[in-house]
Amino acid sequence: MSYFQSITAFLVTGFLGFILFINLAIPRRLPGVPYKKGFKRWLLGDIPSWVAHVWEKGEMYTWIVRQLVELDSPIIQVSVRPFSKPWIVISDYREMQDILTRRAKTFDRAEFMQKVFKTVIPQGMITFTSDDPRFHVNKQLVRGFMAPTILNEARYQNSLSR
Repeated sequence: MSYFQSITAFLVTGFLGFILFINLAIPRRLPGVPYKKGFKRWLLGDIPSWVAHVWEKGEMYTWIVRQLVELDSPIIQVSVRPFSKPWIVISDYREMQDILTRRAKTFDRAEFMQKVFKTVIPQGMITFTSDDPRFHVNKQLVRGFMAPTILNEARYQNSLSR
């Protein structure tokens, strides 16, 4: 093989490798879950707006709230890590309760969120995976407190004290 052919083969292989790298890094969005359309095929996803907000405000949670308001949906997806699945952000309490208590095997907790919440509430239900025995014990505890009769009684008692 001549020098020209080996250089051409190297360049073509490098270009194809680069294209594969880019395709692996582009966030894969979940169908049916709202996201910012401008960042669909952008390599960094939502990272630039996220970093700019964190740089300005010093924290990320108001950025997530802003995304929920801008997309006008209680469930959104944001992509803040290349080569990984997008984060699904759920702000609807009933959906969160349903997922955390009834569909734990379908939606398990992300390691990132476990690390975040373990520093604040190490024994909180949000830090347990679905195969953790403590998860099932906590689930049984919460189930009784979230019954409609208990919630209505608490709301009634609260209205009397005003």
